[in-house]
Order: sequence, then C-alpha cells, then structure tokens
Amino acid sequence: MSKYQIAKAVQKELEILNRRIDQKILRGLSYIVEARRHKMLLAQLNRLHRHHSTGFLSRISSVFSFS
Repeated sequence: MSKYQIAKAVQKELEILNRRIDQKILRGLSYIVEARRHKMLLAQLNRLHRHHSTGFLSRISSVFSFS
C-alpha cells in the first residue's frame, strides 16, 4: 500500500470511530477504548503527513505563514 492509500484508510477509520464515539456520548456510555484508538490513529496520520513536508523550505514557510 502506498502512503496515500494508508492515509485514506486511516481517515476512513477515524470517521467511523468518530461516529461510534458520538453515539456512545449521546447514550452516556464510556468511550475510553475508542478514545485511545482515536489518539493512536491521529498520531499515525500525523506521522504520514509529516514525511511529506520535511524539507527545510517547507518548515521555514510553515513557521512564517500568517494564515
């Protein structure tokens, strides 16, 4: 699988997990297990995206962007 495909799969899983967490919140149930999985998936997604912008110029431009 390419990094793009992995990122898409992780995003889809995050969407499903978010819906499940929302349902548990509305029902008043605990969602600790889902929250941990969500945190792990976000970290994985951030690692995948970080590798795309590791160049010196991209880091400098992100520091000085005012948007």
